[in-house]
Amino acid sequence: FSDFDVIVDGFTYRCHKHLLNATSGYFQSVFRSGMKESIENRLELKLMSRDIFEVIGRALYTGVSGLTKDNIQDIWPATQLLQIKHLSDECEHFALQHVDNGNCVEMYYFAKSIFSPNVANRANNFMIFGFEAMIKTEAFLQLMTPDVFADLLENRHLNVSSEDVAVNSILKW
Repeated sequence: FSDFDVIVDGFTYRCHKHLLNATSGYFQSVFRSGMKESIENRLELKLMSRDIFEVIGRALYTGVSGLTKDNIQDIWPATQLLQIKHLSDECEHFALQHVDNGNCVEMYYFAKSIFSPNVANRANNFMIFGFEAMIKTEAFLQLMTPDVFADLLENRHLNVSSEDVAVNSILKW
């Protein structure tokens, strides 16, 4: 039976305290704290959208993560906030499998923002070894910072067909 309410974007989700306690460090802290929320058996989550909480809730109840390339950058930080280690680990695994030449710049900066060195390193390798494809992306023009770009250009493993490609990438950027 459901014994705890989680309110997200004004919608109430009836949940099982036992499941939340067993899977989420965040909820463990709430339940152990003696805070008003643990006594009233209800908590309002203001730091995520209803869509994100539904994906996480479905994953906790069914074991199916529902991760996609479109939602990974929303789901993963939420799993970190809620301290759901197994789901956060699954997010990292998913991200590692889905970094490619088209999204490596975006994934690099995202991974840095959520402190995932594994994904950041993989994305960086795609930028180095797929440099010519990477410089054709919109993310290259919009997100690339001078320090990261300089590191790429100085990398002895930079995969370019000629030095002209590197020079032209500077002019394009």
